[in-house]
Amino acid sequence: MSTTFETALLKAIYSALANGTVGSLVDGRVFLDVAPDGTQFPYVVFFIISSAQDDPFSGTLENTFFQFSLFSASQSPAEILAIYNALKAALDDAQLTLSTGDMITMRRDIMTTDVEEITTESGTELVKHWKIDYEVIADRV
Repeated sequence: MSTTFETALLKAIYSALANGTVGSLVDGRVFLDVAPDGTQFPYVVFFIISSAQDDPFSGTLENTFFQFSLFSASQSPAEILAIYNALKAALDDAQLTLSTGDMITMRRDIMTTDVEEITTESGTELVKHWKIDYEVIADRV
């Protein structure tokens, strides 16, 4: 993955989340790779799992897997469900054109859910952590 392409891909995905309903539901707390220490719940973290050229001869197809981690400390499932539904609305089968002119298509893959004990400034909290993987297929120009 070239640096220019990767940067454009990360910016497009961040923008789709942070500037839409997902961003509103988490008060703009959308982060690449890791949330800063002390971040209030709820929030979203996304990162690249893997990336490879799908067509090594032409070099025009790029296949990248992302994970989107949703975190909520609410006892009710309503908050994390709302974030999850907003994520699906923003990304399921989304077709985005990157600033590089490349076109990407996103497809939801696997979802797993956990409840984790996380230590915060106020003590230990039980936090819902939902992990949703997306395949991103890029048609490079």
